Amino acid sequence: MPKNYILRSITYAKYVLTLKIEMKRLIYILLILLATACDEEDINIPNTCGVSNPKEELAWLKQKIKEEQDFSPSFFTVFQGTYNGKTAFIFSACCPACNVAPAVFDCTGNQLEYSSIEFDKIIDQKLIAKGKDVTCTFD
Repeated sequence: MPKNYILRSITYAKYVLTLKIEMKRLIYILLILLATACDEEDINIPNTCGVSNPKEELAWLKQKIKEEQDFSPSFFTVFQGTYNGKTAFIFSACCPACNVAPAVFDCTGNQLEYSSIEFDKIIDQKLIAKGKDVTCTFD
C-alpha cells in the first residue's frame, strides 16, 4: 500500500472523528436548549387573585377541580384567563358530542352569569387543569 494512501486514510479518520465529536456537542447543546425551552404551561398569566398558584392556593378552585376529576375525568378542562381586567377561571368540557356551556368563575368562586359574558373578551387563556383522558388539543 502506498504511503500517501495511508496518510490520507489517517487524515480522513481524524476528520471523521472530529466531526463525530462536534456532532455530539451540537446534540448536547440542542438537548439543553430543548430542556430549558419555554413550555406552554410555563407562561405566566397575570392574576388578580392575590396568590401565585391559584390551582393550589384557592380552596374553592382546588375543590372544584377535584370534583370535576371525580365526575368527568375524560372531558373536563379548566382555563385561567383575564376578563375585564380580572382573573377568570373557565370550566368547560372537551366533548364534541356534548352540548355543555362553559362556566366562568371569579377569584372568589362566584360564577359569572352566562348571558352577560363576552367569551371573545377572555384573553391570556392558559390551560391549568384537564381530565386525565382528555385528547383535545388547544392552540
